[in-house]
Amino acid sequence: LGLDPKEPLDISQFRNKKNMRNERYRAENQVLMKEVERLEEERIELKQQVRRLAQEKGHRAVEMGLTAEDLSAIQDFKEQLKRKNQGISEKNQLLGDPQVKELQIKVEQLDKDQEQSEVRLQQAKTE
Repeated sequence: LGLDPKEPLDISQFRNKKNMRNERYRAENQVLMKEVERLEEERIELKQQVRRLAQEKGHRAVEMGLTAEDLSAIQDFKEQLKRKNQGISEKNQLLGDPQVKELQIKVEQLDKDQEQSEVRLQQAKTE
């Protein structure tokens, strides 16, 4: 290594570098731990929101007399409509704005009509 074996080595520089590196790692670790705590709190909050929304949806479904199967069928139908509408909207991007707006209005009206039909269906089931 080109060092004289009889000459004492000054390893204080190496120790200082090692200590500085360790301090930097500790500081980074602290920052990351705080970030983990913040994200965990956010996760818990979002989880609670999801539970609240699910309960609200369940209560509304019970009030309307819907079963879990009915809710699932409605959700599936809504997803199909969304996918269909997304496909239409992607195609209509090539069309002019007035045409797209007109179609969007029609889609919104159909969504409203669907919701009204679902309510009437549930009312008919309960009668």
